[in-house]
Amino acid sequence: MNTADFSLDGVILAGGRATRLGSVDKGLELLGNRALIEWSIAPLRPRVQQLIINCNRNHPRYEALADQVVEDLRDEDNQLRFAGPLHGVLSAMAVSQASHLLVLPCDTPRITPGVLDLLISAATQAPEKITVARSPDGLQPLHVIIPLCYRQQLADWLRLGNAKVRAWYQQHPWQQVFCQDGDAFFNLNSDNERQQLQLLLNL
Repeated sequence: MNTADFSLDGVILAGGRATRLGSVDKGLELLGNRALIEWSIAPLRPRVQQLIINCNRNHPRYEALADQVVEDLRDEDNQLRFAGPLHGVLSAMAVSQASHLLVLPCDTPRITPGVLDLLISAATQAPEKITVARSPDGLQPLHVIIPLCYRQQLADWLRLGNAKVRAWYQQHPWQQVFCQDGDAFFNLNSDNERQQLQLLLNL
């Protein structure tokens, strides 16, 4: 791919069950005076052509925050699958018009513009590769830029019953981008972690 053809949409994944947080709709949980997902939207929106949110509940509330809202695929009985984040990625790929998709989870409110710029720079230089963030704590597989040319391969992978994120990346050319700021990937999975974040962010 010619780097001049590089274009970017973004998706925030908010379609999980959030069982560790009492099965609430995590993206809409408050952190300070903002919904958790809004903390990720702020650095992402200026960097993408289209902002997509993957959700499986409370569609009208998410529609007010995004250009498009998509839900996970449904099974033969028309039931939502809740089968993992790659299903949300595939749903976003289906509506994206860009060459690449920048993926974020909804529960890392300390994600920074600097981290996103590192990912975008690396993906622009190697547009055929899946570009994944790595922090001092290890791989951050849901902070990633994926070429849309792998959409069909992802659909085939999921159709076979696969769901492991890293295993799918390893089927394709991919690269890791080291991000020194490990705090940017702090994810919220409990009320205790919410309290920690509120203290850290002086909320």
